[in-house]
Amino acid sequence: MLRRTIGIPSTLTAMGRCAESVEELKLASELDPLSLVINADLGRAFYYARQYESSDQAGGQNAGKWTPNFWLSHINLGRSYTQKRMHSEANRRLQKAQEHSLGNTEVMAFLGFAYTASGERDKALRILDELLAQTQPG
Repeated sequence: MLRRTIGIPSTLTAMGRCAESVEELKLASELDPLSLVINADLGRAFYYARQYESSDQAGGQNAGKWTPNFWLSHINLGRSYTQKRMHSEANRRLQKAQEHSLGNTEVMAFLGFAYTASGERDKALRILDELLAQTQPG
């Protein structure tokens, strides 16, 4: 029996209740194991719970096998790889996420963070400039 409605796991994650979010998303994944979005959300919940290996599996590698250009898979892997200090792989995955997300600002922000973590200051500043340009009126 589904105990929650759609959107609740994201709210739980945002509230720092990551373990509850993971449990709800595991249940959702059991009910619909081929859902790219559910698996991506599960990967994101694992990431915020600091369970990077689980994040890699759920939100990145599994979904990426089904749809290699699914940007949420790449952002999940990129975020986890950044935390695990796998900088070149993180940057590659986040660049791919940016390519397929059509300018998603969350991807851009994580790419800028990954560039900073890997010591690529000039690239990070370019991302920051792009993000700031998007905040300027017309």
